[in-house]
Amino acid sequence: MVMIKDKGEEALEKLVQDAKLFCTLLMKQTGKVPPTLFMHGMDGKAVFTPGEFTSVESKDEFARAARLMCVAHGADATVFVSEAWMRMAVKDQKLDLSTPPSESLDRQEILFIIGESREDHIFKAVPIIRTDNGKFVGFGETPEVRGDQTKGRFSHFLTEEIPNEDLRRKAKRILEEMGLVQGKDHRREQGYGRTRF
Repeated sequence: MVMIKDKGEEALEKLVQDAKLFCTLLMKQTGKVPPTLFMHGMDGKAVFTPGEFTSVESKDEFARAARLMCVAHGADATVFVSEAWMRMAVKDQKLDLSTPPSESLDRQEILFIIGESREDHIFKAVPIIRTDNGKFVGFGETPEVRGDQTKGRFSHFLTEEIPNEDLRRKAKRILEEMGLVQGKDHRREQGYGRTRF
């Protein structure tokens, strides 16, 4: 049996930097960032972009497919990025949870970044700064939060152990049956493969 060294911790730092660069360039070009999963694994780097989420079901389907992709790719680190709305509690007041952030008047547009390896987890909610007419200006500053775990639909993309070749083959077969295959990427110089969902 050959043991594979998990290089996820060092790969995670690089993926976070790649994700930030990707988001900055895309926001400058288009003014938005689609939900995107960056992966590092036994096959190098890959990016999985489902397009826009149109329902809870499409979010669940993305999460399921992303986990399969991580198995198929032998991933040891992932970074998920997406635009979102967020509300912050005012000092000395409880946060009103009766209104969803997307419908709240005091909402804030953010880019959230969730990164994970088997050794580390990173979460960052980065404010998106726009002009009055909606043109992207830049990102605000927020601290990076590290912890031993993250929760939610867009976390836990990695399996507890690095998947063996048999599991990887099975995941690839399921992805092919779902119509998801690795595609060509115009950013080959960065070493990324790209799959669209």
